[in-house]
Amino acid sequence: MVRMTLALVLGLVACTDTASTDTSQFAIDTDGNGSIDCTDLDHVVTCIHHPDPHGCAHADVNEDGAVDHQDLHDIYAGLAATGHHCDDPGLHDPADHATHDPAH
Repeated sequence: MVRMTLALVLGLVACTDTASTDTSQFAIDTDGNGSIDCTDLDHVVTCIHHPDPHGCAHADVNEDGAVDHQDLHDIYAGLAATGHHCDDPGLHDPADHATHDPAH
């Protein structure tokens, strides 16, 4: 029983990752111009509003299969972590505040 408890505890500890993500990994060249800069952030914004399978191939910054506000958040954080000072792209997503009426 002690071995099983020890194995369970070690398994839980191994599966618990308290380390923060290195956001600099999200600073990538999304527009393919050869440099990592604030235009990459603008490119992700454009791809959210006007998806193009060819022009937006690298805009899925977090590689979750969709170009969305999470990619915008991630590249903004990544650029900031690598010393770029870009204008805030307006990370507010109106869907975050959609009201939910339990009666419907």
